[in-house]
Amino acid sequence: MIKNLIIFIIFLTTYFNAFSGVLIKSLYSEKSFNIIDSTATRNVQSLNKNWKVYPDGESKTKLNIPAIFEGTSSLNFETNFYIPDKKNKIYSLFFEGINYSADISVNNSLIFKKSAAEIPFEVELPSDILRVGKNILTVKVYSEVDSKTTIPVKQRFLTPHSYNGIIRNVYLTVKPKNFLKEINFKTIFTQSGISIDAAVTISLNKNSYSNYRLEFEFQPISNSIEPERFSFVLPELKAGEYKNAFNIKLKNPVVWFPENPENYLIKTSLFINDSLTDRTITNFALAELKVAPGKILLNGMPFTIKGSTYYFNNGEYDNLSTQKKIRGQLIRIKNAGFNSVRFAKQYPNPYAVKICREVGLIPLIEMPLNSVPEEIFTTREYRIRYKAILNEMIESYTHFSNMFIVGLGSSFLPNSEATKSFIDEIATDIKQKGYVTYASFTGIPDIFSDGLDLYGIELYSYPIEKIETKFEELRHPYFLSEITYPDYYGNASGYLVNNSTQAQAYYFDKLLDIMLKKDIGFVINSVYNFKSAYSSFYGGYSENNYTRIALLNQSNATNSLSYRVIESRLKNLSKVTIPIGTSINENKPLFILISLGISILMAFVINWRKKFKDDCSRALFRSYNFFADLRDHRILSGIHTYLLLFIEVGSMSLLFTILLYYLRTNILFEKLLVDIGSYRLIDFMNYLAWHPKESFIFLYLFFLVKMVSLAIVLKLFSLSLKNKIDFQTLFYAIVWSFLPFTIVLPVELVLYKILAIDTINIIALTILLILCLWILFRILKAVYVVMELHPLKVYFYGFATIIAILFFITLYLQATNSTGYYIINTFKEYETLLH
Repeated sequence: MIKNLIIFIIFLTTYFNAFSGVLIKSLYSEKSFNIIDSTATRNVQSLNKNWKVYPDGESKTKLNIPAIFEGTSSLNFETNFYIPDKKNKIYSLFFEGINYSADISVNNSLIFKKSAAEIPFEVELPSDILRVGKNILTVKVYSEVDSKTTIPVKQRFLTPHSYNGIIRNVYLTVKPKNFLKEINFKTIFTQSGISIDAAVTISLNKNSYSNYRLEFEFQPISNSIEPERFSFVLPELKAGEYKNAFNIKLKNPVVWFPENPENYLIKTSLFINDSLTDRTITNFALAELKVAPGKILLNGMPFTIKGSTYYFNNGEYDNLSTQKKIRGQLIRIKNAGFNSVRFAKQYPNPYAVKICREVGLIPLIEMPLNSVPEEIFTTREYRIRYKAILNEMIESYTHFSNMFIVGLGSSFLPNSEATKSFIDEIATDIKQKGYVTYASFTGIPDIFSDGLDLYGIELYSYPIEKIETKFEELRHPYFLSEITYPDYYGNASGYLVNNSTQAQAYYFDKLLDIMLKKDIGFVINSVYNFKSAYSSFYGGYSENNYTRIALLNQSNATNSLSYRVIESRLKNLSKVTIPIGTSINENKPLFILISLGISILMAFVINWRKKFKDDCSRALFRSYNFFADLRDHRILSGIHTYLLLFIEVGSMSLLFTILLYYLRTNILFEKLLVDIGSYRLIDFMNYLAWHPKESFIFLYLFFLVKMVSLAIVLKLFSLSLKNKIDFQTLFYAIVWSFLPFTIVLPVELVLYKILAIDTINIIALTILLILCLWILFRILKAVYVVMELHPLKVYFYGFATIIAILFFITLYLQATNSTGYYIINTFKEYETLLH
């Protein structure tokens, strides 16, 4: 027992550390794979062990990294590293990923500030700051993103949850003073054959020697043939940087294809006087991607994107488990017949990019710009920041794959001149560097950019029968960049049950009929489930915020009907049978039972005594006289009033419960909530929307408290008046002001079916708005009658107060989260969205 307790305590102190409301979790694994390796001249030392972590001004606690945290906007990570000799070596720090930004200090001197630090990056350590012996490294991690300046921004739709901290490995790298600073290989396909251009930058500390030689060795990784070697004598070099390009033609080139993902191991060696000075090892795929009119060419042959999005929550597993899971999932995607993976809405793990090349998948690496308003991303400051981060992203991931397609972002407006101007500026610059570019749009673009190669179109459960007609309108290279069909209900009787597993399989089956016949590229969203930043409406409610849009919704799933259908279509296997089944009625019996129960209670009460019926009639049609009698303390039954209160509150609660339940999968409603910038609000609203029973109870209590609170506010206001009004009179006035809500009780029996028809929703919502305005006017009338005030004053100050409250809320949301810009952008998106 004592032994188990000691083990448990050790586990808690090494795996979880909490202080002052901050929770820290270590992801360290002793056996995890290093993404960069040592060579004969370079030493790579892991710095994952023996860190101290602390918030500003608090005590330090020990742990190993990677590590994630929550409960604070910033946290300090500190460790020691040792330098035996700084005269003949160059030291650098390599970070695989930090979320979101970081200040890096060595020996209490700030040496680097990094935003978008989830992109892998390297920092060379200044020799004047380093000490021989012990050095102190401090990384201050900032976790906050905002609505205006960061990439990604705070408001994101269906995006993976981001864990804060040093989320991947950290290394100390040691290089010689004379070293190979940068090496880029590029495949060139011509009619005369295949060659490789090697662009090399050499950094020399001093001009001590004149006999320089550069040697390349090409070895196919999975082939036992002898490596091919190429040697180049260099001219006499001076101190500084030397750049040159070399053309290499292999005798027996092994070309990379998705069906045959052969990779080369390239050793590049720098010799001075025949003595090895520096050596690097590069993994390289002999392949070329480019765009011809209307199509992509891979190694000179037409290539069609057949891909899946890939989201991964860094921070869910320890380092080793993360790497195993990434490799296993990407292999599973490849085995289904896909040839591409789109890393959408997040900077990918470099290990995932590396594995794509190994297993035969072309990565689509994308800037996580999603649904950002034009007013923000087209400003000069944002463009400058965007360009800088995009160039960092491309340069960084080039070290892990020499072949990928660059995405500029997602959910761009397809008919916006401002968007076209932005894309023109960015895409033209990237295209000049030899990359294929794309951007993903909410609808079919009608404004095209000369610099963009591919136009992605997003589909959200868009009806199959409309798709083929829409495609006939397109006259520009495009592909379906994000095809989403949720699976909320799991296995059902058949595909007639919307949003079931069978319906999802049927949707993709029919869609692939069109895509494969027309040879149109596509990206399924997605094969694997992921944890979202919030509980999604359209993605389906989940207690742990996991979406329900994936082919494999269970974390340990290896197969599903949807997966088998897509696999059979992509690999030309035997057709998978999808049962038809029968449709189901989504209208909850709870709505009918509550509406019937409250209606029966209202009918019983109104026929119980004639006076109650007369009071209701007078309160509804002659409200001024009714409130005047209430002010004069004419006889009014308290029992009737409280029964009416419970009926009204029940009617209001049921009405809004039905509306929430109807909106539980609505993209527009979800995006508007996202625009506010509060994930807690979205989680709570989504819980209510998907749990009508709990929603009804909560709303019932909420409206009860609201009516009592309104009466209290009016009582406090009345204290400043000469004529004193007792609380009971004010409370009764409020209760009888809400009487019109009893009228909608019969409508609530069939309200969900009316909304589900989706033809008179605007009329229904207009009637609801009129009802709410009617209630507001009745409340104001009750106030001026009971308190004996001038009607114009009450109406003026009443509406002025409401407008002032709404104005200050809007002003606050705009100032903190740019909510106004995002809401306008959401409505523009929804007009073009294929849903």
